Amino acid sequence: YILDLFAAPLLELFLTLGKEIDATTSPSHLVTLFHSLKVICGIFYSLNAVDLPEYFEDHMNEWMSGFLKYLQFKTNHKELIEHDNEDVSPLLPKVQALICRSLNLYMEKYDEEFTNFLPVFCKEIWTLLMQTGLEERYDMLAIAAIR
Repeated sequence: YILDLFAAPLLELFLTLGKEIDATTSPSHLVTLFHSLKVICGIFYSLNAVDLPEYFEDHMNEWMSGFLKYLQFKTNHKELIEHDNEDVSPLLPKVQALICRSLNLYMEKYDEEFTNFLPVFCKEIWTLLMQTGLEERYDMLAIAAIR
């Protein structure tokens, strides 16, 4: 029941955030948008963890296109790629780690539905791993990507 009410607005919010991220030039606004994106990625994982809901299967292209966009996302905004505490993961790698976690779920549980996306994501995750620093703050992303 909750999926019937929640899945479509969640996708709409995800797509709207993507447009807003593309359009914004304000670092503080970008941080706010990425915090929202982080929450959406967590909700996406939770709603898909038990079973693949029909709505998510029907709209897999939109979700996967967005996830690919954020795995490829590049920015010079320090607020997204750095943190005051060098042991704490910055916001962009946190979002990317959550995306990798969801992709891993899809590979393990919904391999048949996910097969067409696998080559692109394998390439992008490998590229992301090669560009990720060796510092402890990137461990969350590295572990999620390796899985």
